Amino acid sequence: LLRQSGVVQAGSVEELFATTALLSMQPPPRGPRVAILTNAGGPGVLCADALESLGLLVPKLSPAIQGRLHELLPPEAPVSNPVDLIGGTDPVEFGRCLDVLLQSDEIDTVIATFVPRLADSTAPIADSVLASTTASGAGKTVLAVIMESGPTPDVLSRGPVRVPCYRYPE
Repeated sequence: LLRQSGVVQAGSVEELFATTALLSMQPPPRGPRVAILTNAGGPGVLCADALESLGLLVPKLSPAIQGRLHELLPPEAPVSNPVDLIGGTDPVEFGRCLDVLLQSDEIDTVIATFVPRLADSTAPIADSVLASTTASGAGKTVLAVIMESGPTPDVLSRGPVRVPCYRYPE
């Protein structure tokens, strides 16, 4: 009955707050298809496994979308979903790949996952996520995961655009 009514159930108080943050800042997902953009393969796989355990889909991207991503990334970068920048911390590259995913009709939600490898690299990536989210106008649900060793922001924001930010990919 709850599922049919559209109620989102939380398994813990922490999950309740995380879900509330998402639903208060982003449009509800139009469907179950999620793309993961990451600069680290491990967190991307953890995220995909967690999504699939909840009944969400992490679909293989079409050859057309994969081709557009291959134009932006090194040939060895996996682009089927998760899209793995293989350690890249370039904010322009991150933003361009996010733009491709946000414009795709194959995806309802995008999770941008970033593991800092260089000092002071988080803020430029956060700016790229906000710029792409602001510019897309696609009305897609966007979440960020920033796996900082120090404090992680709860929200990335620029003007009226607010993207919830989580510490772990699950």
